[in-house]
Amino acid sequence: MIKILTAYVLTAAIKDRILLLYAGLIVVIISLSLFFGSSSATEQDQFSYVFTSGAMRIASAFTLITFIVFYFRRSFENRDVDFLFSRPITRLQFVMSHFFAFSIMAFIIAIITTLSILFITGGNNSAAVLFWGISIFSELAVLSAVAMFFGVALSTAVSATLITFCFYMLARLMGDIIGILGNGISNLATEILGKIMILISFFIPRLDLIGQTSWLVYGVGEFNYLVVYTQIIIFLGLILSATYLDLRRRQF
Repeated sequence: MIKILTAYVLTAAIKDRILLLYAGLIVVIISLSLFFGSSSATEQDQFSYVFTSGAMRIASAFTLITFIVFYFRRSFENRDVDFLFSRPITRLQFVMSHFFAFSIMAFIIAIITTLSILFITGGNNSAAVLFWGISIFSELAVLSAVAMFFGVALSTAVSATLITFCFYMLARLMGDIIGILGNGISNLATEILGKIMILISFFIPRLDLIGQTSWLVYGVGEFNYLVVYTQIIIFLGLILSATYLDLRRRQF
């Protein structure tokens, strides 16, 4: 049943032409990066690397989040979910099969993105590009689980999409927020807010530590991948469990 549901989700992605649209975005981003890079006075190649990787990272997140949220809204509105639960399928199978399908999509998008970066860099520093691509896949896997949770829990696609993007921005800016609060004006309010943000950072994956554009220019360097990916695995377990519990309390 998990294989059938996975194929069902991937078929929906093919019908929506998500990967084709993302490929179109890649072409536009590469074209713009080459144009802006050629107009740069110095370090034209490095500018192209940074611009392309940053734009592709945002575009990949936007593509995956939008598809997942609107897929669930369409499934609920068209009573597809009711039909699926009328079959011999459990809530856990439903959650895991969808997450597996979305992870496959994230993997394909990460491959397309990595190959595009290799094209821009001309194959230079390929080890760092490969590690960057693995990080992008990890980031997209986290976003797919978050988008799935909000797509199921919230009743409107717009609110689910916006909240997921807010989560993404918070996870990407967590290090900067903690740094600003730690080095800013010292008073009671900032100290309390700083401690709250540090507490939140234990639960929200530090996406600012992975997929850094600086890796493409200077190499990966020192990176404590064990701590980061342990946090990602724990977070995935929590958010998937929350999705399962939300589905279990509903009556279909």
